[in-house]
Amino acid sequence: MRFHKAESAFFVFIFVILAAGLVTLHAYGLLQAIAAEIDTSSGIEEIVYLNK
Repeated sequence: MRFHKAESAFFVFIFVILAAGLVTLHAYGLLQAIAAEIDTSSGIEEIVYLNK
């Protein structure tokens, strides 16, 4: 069974949408991990402790 051009384009479109969603989720998780490490209040407390 051969696909028509429109069907192939539809599958490519769906794949691109899913890939964009996965990239967005990965970036969100990465940014959340970075933001958790750079918590300002705990960062300030750590700097004050290390300066003693």
